[in-house]
Amino acid sequence: MGQDTNFENEVQARRWAQLRETNRRRQIGRGSGGRVPPFHVSGVDLIYYICRFDPARIAEVVPEGLEPADSGWGTICAYTVSYGWELAPYTAFFLSAEVKGLDSPDGSPGQYIHCGVISGVGGEVLRSQYNTNFKEGYAQHHLHGERIEAEAGVGDDVFVRMRGNLKGANFEPYTARTPYIGRHPEGGFCRYMVAFNGKIAVIPDNEVEYLKGADQLFNIMEPIEYTWPMYTREASLTFGRPRRLGRDYSEIADDYVGVALVELLARTGRAAAVVKKDGTLLRLNAAADALAELGFVQVVEGRLKPSSPRLASSLEGLIARVASGAESVSRPLGLTSELSHSILMVQGLALDPRAMGSNLALLFFDEPRSDVGHDPGPALRLLGLTESESGIAKLVGSGASPKQTAEQLGLSVNTVRSALKTVYHKLDIGRQAELASLVTRLETQAVG
Repeated sequence: MGQDTNFENEVQARRWAQLRETNRRRQIGRGSGGRVPPFHVSGVDLIYYICRFDPARIAEVVPEGLEPADSGWGTICAYTVSYGWELAPYTAFFLSAEVKGLDSPDGSPGQYIHCGVISGVGGEVLRSQYNTNFKEGYAQHHLHGERIEAEAGVGDDVFVRMRGNLKGANFEPYTARTPYIGRHPEGGFCRYMVAFNGKIAVIPDNEVEYLKGADQLFNIMEPIEYTWPMYTREASLTFGRPRRLGRDYSEIADDYVGVALVELLARTGRAAAVVKKDGTLLRLNAAADALAELGFVQVVEGRLKPSSPRLASSLEGLIARVASGAESVSRPLGLTSELSHSILMVQGLALDPRAMGSNLALLFFDEPRSDVGHDPGPALRLLGLTESESGIAKLVGSGASPKQTAEQLGLSVNTVRSALKTVYHKLDIGRQAELASLVTRLETQAVG
């Protein structure tokens, strides 16, 4: 028992070391340059107040070139982001006002973000690509028993606080896609879709308090009515491409599709990634992000790589074939990890260019499972072996010699040896010891 505990502790320590190394690599060369949307982040804690304001005040903060809504609708929001390969961690606070004529394809009203503060790498990216109305600053959340409080400011100065009551809060699943409008870095305005996925709770007893000096930082809007104040934790956000206003409306519709796709992947919880033809990583949802901690995959210079160098060429070939359209669906490829005893299957699907762009592949990661017990045969066939090849691989991988395998299956030794060469090639391994390791891994997990 003690040995088992020590082994588990050692494995856990190695996993955390892998995670620290992954996080270190994420920081190398980070900055706003070269980061191409859409972006996906998770671990989002957010206070979001949909409010009614004085329409005259809305008209004051909406600039020429945009038409304010007559209703006086707008939002006040503070949020923090924990995870996300390209943006996280970062924090943000903003105020927005509803505008006319810029609704999303599903009718969600356009929101012009007229002021706010934002921090971290996410702040650099969002300021440089999405909205120059953001200034450098921060937001943070605090829980005080049944009260939630958020504050935002710059440096040591706090300029605004938001408060709500979580007593009796009932968190329910919620998804939304909202079009936001910002000032484009090159002048004029841009519009982009943001998808939300998480569980929200409507919170009563709300308050927004602007502190001394806030009017010098924000275009302050005092709520007349808190129409729909809500709080969420551990949600996810997907940011679509920022499009200059006046561009073809079909581009917005395509962005809506792409954002919806990434948001759907987050909602299903199935580990998935979107990569370019050369392996450059564009999206990695939270479930797939955890695979780095387990040692199956890593990101090296922005490209998705298997942790096993021997499998690198196989994964690169899979991605290239699917992203180029040579294959619409790839056969599964098995990934191994020194930190885990299981096998992970990765399969590629060609993406419609309208969703996120051309020459892209969608990768799904799965642990093979079924009710057939611990027979590794089905998983070996998923990895591309024929039924006869998998039978030979099972026996040799379990310790039988080629001669013993031939006798048991009624084959010649030469047939077994020839089949083993094909097996090694398909599984991208080089010797019997590696086959034994693979078969052992498959035998320790339910396979199908």
